[in-house]
Amino acid sequence: MTTVTTRRIGLAVLLSCLTYIAALAQGAIQPVSWALSSTPEPSTAAGSHLTLDLTAHIDDGWHVYAFHQAENGPTPLRITADPNGTVQLAGTPSGTSPIKRHDTSFDLDTEIFDHQFTVHVPVLMKLSAAAGEQIGLDVRFQACNDHICLPPKTVHLTVPLKAAADIR
Repeated sequence: MTTVTTRRIGLAVLLSCLTYIAALAQGAIQPVSWALSSTPEPSTAAGSHLTLDLTAHIDDGWHVYAFHQAENGPTPLRITADPNGTVQLAGTPSGTSPIKRHDTSFDLDTEIFDHQFTVHVPVLMKLSAAAGEQIGLDVRFQACNDHICLPPKTVHLTVPLKAAADIR
């Protein structure tokens, strides 16, 4: 290979890497989409318990770390409710079982979710609940593939609160 060809290849690789890093910085790579729902729809009844269903759809080749991780490992999945919000967490989430595997990026045994998973989140309606408010949860997670890990991210999800008379 000539020096000019080697430089062109090197420049092409460098530009590809810079483009990829720029896409990461702008949040263009979003391998996880989230949805929050409740069945039946939540009512305004103060003090009532209900379960919110948090579903994640994960792109092929990517995974999200589960709730329990080794110290100094990846960022574990964390679900929180706003302390000034409509609900408070009322128990341990349940749902899809994570996959246990050795993660070469961290050189640790980890628990992950891939493809799609659902977490059932028990909550308690606070006394201040009123029709028209949104029930909100924050989800903090880290997504990785076999080559890179994205920085941890927090998303805020909501589901509308219905008046008791609106529920059939």
